[in-house]
Amino acid sequence: PLPFSSALILDGQTLINLEIANTVDGGTKGTLFQLVNRCITPFGKRLFRQWVCHPLSKAQQISERLDAVDVLLSPGCELREHFLSGMAKLPDLERLVSQIHAGSCKAHDFVRVLEGFEQIEYTTSLMRASNGDILDPGNGGNDGIIGRLLASMPNLSEPLNYWKGAFNRDQAREEGLFIPSRGVDDNFDSGYGTISRVEADLQALLARQQRELRNRNIKFADISKEIYQLEVPGTVKVPKDWRQISATASVKRYYFKELDSLIRGLQEAEETHSQTIRSITSSFYERFDKD
Repeated sequence: PLPFSSALILDGQTLINLEIANTVDGGTKGTLFQLVNRCITPFGKRLFRQWVCHPLSKAQQISERLDAVDVLLSPGCELREHFLSGMAKLPDLERLVSQIHAGSCKAHDFVRVLEGFEQIEYTTSLMRASNGDILDPGNGGNDGIIGRLLASMPNLSEPLNYWKGAFNRDQAREEGLFIPSRGVDDNFDSGYGTISRVEADLQALLARQQRELRNRNIKFADISKEIYQLEVPGTVKVPKDWRQISATASVKRYYFKELDSLIRGLQEAEETHSQTIRSITSSFYERFDKD
């Protein structure tokens, strides 16, 4: 909020009587805010509404703001074009960042936040490169509002570089899951390796059974929750210790001790891995807060 020392204090009734943000009947049509609002981002609109409802009281600050407007409205101002084109692509960063702090942000929205800050970093670099208007002494030089804002902008390159390769953004957008890149999370890498090894063991078991039973048509079948059933043509004779789980007119499906053990190991590894993925969401949001 604006400090009272630099802004006029207008109570709610005064704001209504003057129809600053709302009319007497509660609407917004014809209000001062509707007339002057040209904001292109939701968070910019909220900030501008605050400015309108708490107008500056000091002549120097008013003059500085008018000077900044003059710079941006001057013919051929590259700064304005860079700013408008960049800001128009931004999501509602203010609200999305608050969701990240609360741990309630969806994965696809987190990607939007990162892309938004990448756009801000890119736009800021373009604005700094075309700062002739800002540094013109007649426009306030580095002491002007725009110059001060650019100078105060933090360098986002380093934290953004980490996020560029931290996880698969396509999966986050489409599936709502954070799948970290190799080397980002040791627990994830370990869990993924365990699952891959068990799956390889299952394929090796399948190949061995095809050889021993001399039938290349033997394969795995997932029926409901009963995964990796060994599907064998009905004419093939199987060991006596195999348990039939399901069947059709042409095939029978079995479990046996070695297969049971591998399936149980796979399910345990997948459950542990799922818990790791859920914990990664929290760790990513904590890392974002620190950055």
